[in-house]
Amino acid sequence: MKQRLLDELPIEILHILFSYLLAHEIFYSFLNINSYLDAAIVSYPNYQLNFQSISKYYFDLVCQHISPKRVIAITLSDDNDTCGQSEIFLSRFQIDQFVKLRSLTLIRIELKSLKYINLHLHKLDQLVSLTCDLTLNDSSFAIFQLGHWMKFSLVSTDLLSGMPLSHLHHLTIVQCSFKTFIIICNLARQLKTLDIELIGCPSNAVFQFEFVQLTRLILRNLSWDASMNDIESALLKLPRLRHLEISTSGLVDLADAYRWEMLSKDFVTLKFYFKIQLSSIEKTLASFRTPFWLIEKQWFVAYENMSFFTIPHFLQTHANEYFQLPRDSTCLNNAIVYEHITKSIFVDKIIKPDHRFTNVHTLELRNKTANADLAALPAVVDLHVVKTLLLPSSIEHKNVTFLLNNMPRLENLAINTSADQDFEDFFQENKHMRLENIHTLTICNQYVISNRYIASQLCHIFPRVKKLHVSVNRLDDMIILIDGFKHLSSASFMFKSLFNNDKQDLRQKINTIINGVYRFDGSCVRMWIENRMDISRKKNISNTSWTQRLEKFWHYLDFMLSQESPLSKFFTIFLIAYLHNIATQMWIYLVPYIVLNLFVCQTILGSSSFVYLSPIGSLFSKYVDRPSTYLFGYLFVYIIIIIGYIFSDEWKLMIADTVS
Repeated sequence: MKQRLLDELPIEILHILFSYLLAHEIFYSFLNINSYLDAAIVSYPNYQLNFQSISKYYFDLVCQHISPKRVIAITLSDDNDTCGQSEIFLSRFQIDQFVKLRSLTLIRIELKSLKYINLHLHKLDQLVSLTCDLTLNDSSFAIFQLGHWMKFSLVSTDLLSGMPLSHLHHLTIVQCSFKTFIIICNLARQLKTLDIELIGCPSNAVFQFEFVQLTRLILRNLSWDASMNDIESALLKLPRLRHLEISTSGLVDLADAYRWEMLSKDFVTLKFYFKIQLSSIEKTLASFRTPFWLIEKQWFVAYENMSFFTIPHFLQTHANEYFQLPRDSTCLNNAIVYEHITKSIFVDKIIKPDHRFTNVHTLELRNKTANADLAALPAVVDLHVVKTLLLPSSIEHKNVTFLLNNMPRLENLAINTSADQDFEDFFQENKHMRLENIHTLTICNQYVISNRYIASQLCHIFPRVKKLHVSVNRLDDMIILIDGFKHLSSASFMFKSLFNNDKQDLRQKINTIINGVYRFDGSCVRMWIENRMDISRKKNISNTSWTQRLEKFWHYLDFMLSQESPLSKFFTIFLIAYLHNIATQMWIYLVPYIVLNLFVCQTILGSSSFVYLSPIGSLFSKYVDRPSTYLFGYLFVYIIIIIGYIFSDEWKLMIADTVS
């Protein structure tokens, strides 16, 4: 029925629907359903490619079906979870093939790719929006033997040599030198939005903007000793400016409410952060409590730690149990401050504030709080919106269960370890859980995975993990994790020690395991994984395949024995009865003396045996899975049987003495 309804829609309506989706969403959802939808996909002219944090599968899907002439926006990222992406993309397409490209975003692009793109930018006649995060990887800086600031200056200036500044409308550059900024001001006269984070800005710099079309201006982290006269002079030739954000150091006259009111009458938004020292705090705040600020614009300011800023934009986004509202503020409604908090950290105890945190996406519990009573936590934080949870490995199992049951949107889990034993205990207490909602798993700090059983069980506990960040001791442990997490798209493995010779050997072995891209950052291996091959089919490590199959069966057995279902209970009873019968028959076969048989059967295999073996079994099961615990118990019985057979005469004399 749904397919027929889609067939009845005009292609124009389908194209409107496609305009709300990214390219990989369109291809994955509608491709190869029928010829009509395929025709709509082929004829759609405005594809947007956003490859930031994308899986390798979706990336390949887009590259296989996209037509460069129908793309209007591209986002490329060589960040840790998509390392080497730009090089792969540029090996498949020429940048000048995207003749209709209007928006280009480059995030932590490798220097080689950045230089190549720079050479062809001038060919993109329709490009009007350019965003560059020039926070390059350390390996990209190896070519520059210059100071810290010059690295960014050189990269930015080189980038400008091919940039079509004259017809750009939107420009964002993270970490831009002052020299580059001056070039932009002189050449990019058609800009409508400009977002710049300046570095190395002279304290006596003079800003003169002549952007007639500019409606939004964002200047971040200026080291500029600005005065109000400087601000007014800089904004004088921006007649269409409606949105201003600026953060800088400066003189005390930057807190002049009347001059800001005259300057910002036509503004829609005003956000500022000034490092200044006020002599009369209350008098200054009073000047910002006029109807213009509180009623007409609803712009509020605060002064804290020698900083004068608008709120809530420049307030910190995280809070602990001792969080306090800004003491010196013009804010009329504290709810906007609490809603601005997106991360909540509890260290020692849970204290209920005056208002509930309703927008916390990241929750972190530390130290004593992790093992305290969490019943009051939902009254402090809305757990239903939490997506990321950070826990210490020392947390009690009941608190883990409580948190998971009250966080329906939880996707990311990070476990902080202070000692190996803490994580071992955490693992044993929670190894029978199955958390299919966790997509990102991080085990940080001290714990190094060096146990094949724990590596395999992690794959069993978190079957839907897509991103993984852990420390490993051996290549084998990394292989088990890659092969075990079937949905893995990116991973970071921190090795305890990794030298250059080890890297070469590791590269060869990685190439036999995965189809993907990887990068070495010191002792860390970062991977963007295309798909996992079946390790048991690889000849160079085939000697471990039978152990992996045995472990897989063992973990399924362990999982079944730990469940509370009727099937699990029946299986457990059947297994115990079967092993009990084997032990009994073995005893009868080995010891023909009926009197001795009856006596020892009652002693070893009777109900009293549970009294003696229970403490040993409890200790054993704390560190080993259930099948191993059962096996240990019956091996213990077999050993006693053999001892009874060897020393049957001594048993006979002992029984005779007891009877007499």
